[in-house]
Amino acid sequence: MIGHLHKGVNGKSVLLRQFVYLGQRISSVSLHVLTHHAAAGRGQNDKNNKMRETIIGAIINDCVPAAYYRTERWRALKTAVDGFLHECAGDRYSRVECIHAAGRGHNYDFTVQFFTHDNTGVTTTTTTRTTNVEFKFNAAKVSDTPQFVSPMKPSQYLSASYEEYFYDKYFMIIAAAGASSAIPNRADWLKQIHNNAPVCVKEFQDKYYAGCAKSSQFTNAADDIAFYELCKKVSTESIRAFISEHDLDIVKLTQYLRDSQDGKTYMLFQPAAATAATAGGPGPVITLQRVDPADYNIVSCVKNPTKSRYECETQSGKKINVLLRWKNGNGIAFPAFQIS
Repeated sequence: MIGHLHKGVNGKSVLLRQFVYLGQRISSVSLHVLTHHAAAGRGQNDKNNKMRETIIGAIINDCVPAAYYRTERWRALKTAVDGFLHECAGDRYSRVECIHAAGRGHNYDFTVQFFTHDNTGVTTTTTTRTTNVEFKFNAAKVSDTPQFVSPMKPSQYLSASYEEYFYDKYFMIIAAAGASSAIPNRADWLKQIHNNAPVCVKEFQDKYYAGCAKSSQFTNAADDIAFYELCKKVSTESIRAFISEHDLDIVKLTQYLRDSQDGKTYMLFQPAAATAATAGGPGPVITLQRVDPADYNIVSCVKNPTKSRYECETQSGKKINVLLRWKNGNGIAFPAFQIS
């Protein structure tokens, strides 16, 4: 198996061999995703987050080879994770297990189960406590994150359908500029648009990302760049106009927030300073946060079309911004809320 030599905590070299957890290959250098210098860009954030959660899960489930903890950075990470677990459940548990959530149907990243064995001398009773955990990288508190939740199909929380509004008033502008031979009809478009890569707009999405200046894997032809800029303009105009004309259903959104956040524990991860771990200094910091249900009980809302959002206040006086956006290409695919 592939391995790398690293300096151990005792000053001697340690060979860290690659291992597999949940079908992913993890090596000593995989820890880079948990630093400030992790690669960013289209597709990288999801990939990095998956690896971060995989590494955390491997530590909780005791699937990391012992040799890794003979190095400063991995030992510091395990210490931080163990501290989070103890804060979750206290010291009275015999075993812990991490179960990773799969798919978009969950409002958390993994479930942590704590097992306590009480031996009376006659029988042994096992008690299980369960905590749903949402992992957030590079944050000390929930309010530091760009979003804490992103509900799909946002029109169910609006006074009218944004998707229908966009298709009827704006989509043909994009379709004409895209010069596609296959313009999707309204029914197909509405049915497919809530996906990362809807088949009905594949040509438009390819052209959009070809024109995206941030994407180095494409040639950025002039007409593609123009299409990309047009999509951004049309998206912004449509969202501002829609918000001006329609309202947020704060009753329905409050219910969603309460349902999705109830009982959730946030695992807020702050990377160690770039030089600290290698120098034997402080490691990463993991903060536990649980939010008061009153923080999600929306009592008022004002429109801010210029910033493409609804601005809400909750029962506890917290501010919640509900941004209407497209997740996979402006005006192209996956309309959703970004709630912070």
